[in-house]
Amino acid sequence: MKVTAGLLGALSLLNLLLIAPVWAQEPDLQVSGNIGQGATDLAIEDLQAIGVSEVRTTTPWTTGVKTFKGVLARDLMAYLQATGDVVTAAAVNDYSAVIPLSDFSRYDVLIAWEMEGRRLSLRDKGPLWIVYPLDQNPEVGKKEVQGRWVWQLNRLEVQ
Repeated sequence: MKVTAGLLGALSLLNLLLIAPVWAQEPDLQVSGNIGQGATDLAIEDLQAIGVSEVRTTTPWTTGVKTFKGVLARDLMAYLQATGDVVTAAAVNDYSAVIPLSDFSRYDVLIAWEMEGRRLSLRDKGPLWIVYPLDQNPEVGKKEVQGRWVWQLNRLEVQ
């Protein structure tokens, strides 16, 4: 009886240790700054609940036309009740770019989590990548705008 109780206790502890990392998982996107509900953490599933859109475009970093799936940046900003003039987008490697909020109303800028039907991984510029509709708006291919295509995106700050 004591052996069984001890074994069950050890298995319960092992189970807790295996599940705990799931509970401690980092959010896919942290958003702060001038937003209605204050700083918030979002998973890709939260972004999907806001709305899913597709953009078919070429990019300076991929070959051929690709189909990206994600949430329109303007829909995310509306959901967050964002107010301000710019968004600072930051990546896992701490690269950051300042993006005018007007880009989100002017273009169908996507915060993409999928390319060609596959979830973006860190190797594929994921988990999130800011994608501009280059083929529909060639002006977003300019060097000063290319820096706004933040990949490995994990933080936004609205200012």
